[in-house]
Amino acid sequence: MRQGIELGNQGMAWRVLVIGYTGLGRVLLAQKKWGEAAEIYQQADQLAQDLGSDLVLALVTPLQVDLWLAQGDLAAVNRWLLTNGLKPDDEFEGYKVIIYIFLARALLACGQREAADALLLRLLRV
Repeated sequence: MRQGIELGNQGMAWRVLVIGYTGLGRVLLAQKKWGEAAEIYQQADQLAQDLGSDLVLALVTPLQVDLWLAQGDLAAVNRWLLTNGLKPDDEFEGYKVIIYIFLARALLACGQREAADALLLRLLRV
């Protein structure tokens, strides 16, 4: 995955980079390498910012949420819930479904079960 990221950077192939960053981030999370996972997230987030792409941001944001959840950093998850602008009753479609799955996970982790349940029921219909 690291080699793929390197090659993706050479050709600025954003699809390869997103797959590489998210895949490597998940491997690092599974290995409990929090610092390395955070570094990969920062690189992926920078890619999303550079591209100005909501799609890329929606694909890389779950890595950060997963990192906080894996670390048990509910304060960070809660801050994200308060600042991300997403609401459980928002309309969503296409790739945005991905970010709402992680919104539901964050809501559950922070004890907002009713909101998470309602969102998950809506996601099941998509």
